[in-house]
Amino acid sequence: MTKSAPKWVCASAIAAGLAAFAVQCSVDVYQGTRGIVDAVEWWAQFWQWTLPTAFTITFSAFGGALLRVRAFFAAALLYVVVGVVMAITASNSIDFLTDKTVAKTVAANHRVTAAKDIAEIQSENAKTERKETLDNLWRTYVVAKRAEDKEKVLAQIKSVTDKPLPVQTPAVEELKAGGGTILNRYTGLPVETIQEVRAVAVPVVFLIAKSLAITLGFAFWPRPEVYGDRKPGNSGNFGTNVAGLRKTVNQNAGPLDRDDALSDLLAYFPLRQEELTISFLKERWRVSKQSTYIWLKEWETQGLIALKYSGNRLYVSAIKPKMSIVKQTA
Repeated sequence: MTKSAPKWVCASAIAAGLAAFAVQCSVDVYQGTRGIVDAVEWWAQFWQWTLPTAFTITFSAFGGALLRVRAFFAAALLYVVVGVVMAITASNSIDFLTDKTVAKTVAANHRVTAAKDIAEIQSENAKTERKETLDNLWRTYVVAKRAEDKEKVLAQIKSVTDKPLPVQTPAVEELKAGGGTILNRYTGLPVETIQEVRAVAVPVVFLIAKSLAITLGFAFWPRPEVYGDRKPGNSGNFGTNVAGLRKTVNQNAGPLDRDDALSDLLAYFPLRQEELTISFLKERWRVSKQSTYIWLKEWETQGLIALKYSGNRLYVSAIKPKMSIVKQTA
């Protein structure tokens, strides 16, 4: 039995997990139906990609319930299945983040490199054209006979020389690499590599967090108080004396539920004539040995009873006096 947390904390954890899984489900559907035109195929993919999220939520909730009763082995096996299902949906998130971050950054880098190369080629062409123009003008100047023709050519040469060379400047696109640029500065790793690691790590971490939120919400959900409103003369199906109590239990053909079993234990303990072992109580309550053991351990954790071992037998050694039905109804 796990300890309880405030109900609003558990409800908030479960709500946060469900909201996060709803977003994850939309990502799965988007990735799975992207590019599909046929309506039948779209709905088939939609149904298929909602299943991983539904199974993860269900298994996480059951995992929390198993942890609540300390069924750790069963919970561990269940979370192996949860891990497999989450691996499927994590791949969609990784693809989605890769498309939205790494792919865009790589494409932007390619565009910047291409623009730079084109600008360099255009600048070199402008230099070559200017050199050819000057060479032609100087040849014209050399072969010119009249002084006025030479002056005209010199004026043209001066005009070409004074004219600024049209150097092309590439249009630089702003790259929003975020934290990648900071880590690149301190680690030397390429920005693309940092974004790739983040695209893989973020979905995995959030999937684990979402699953844990639901698990912990169910595991620590507070149990209702058994005796909060019990009044004298209203002790349920069990009387206040041993004979009536024993008779009521023995005539009950069906198994007792958890609350009635606790009521019976607290009422019968002060007047017991034998050790209240698991074997005795499971026969009295008509439930399995495992259920009896789980209930006793839960009540011990809640501080309602105390358990001891006699050899290899576990038995109830004490109850919390203020919780005793016999004392309340005396």
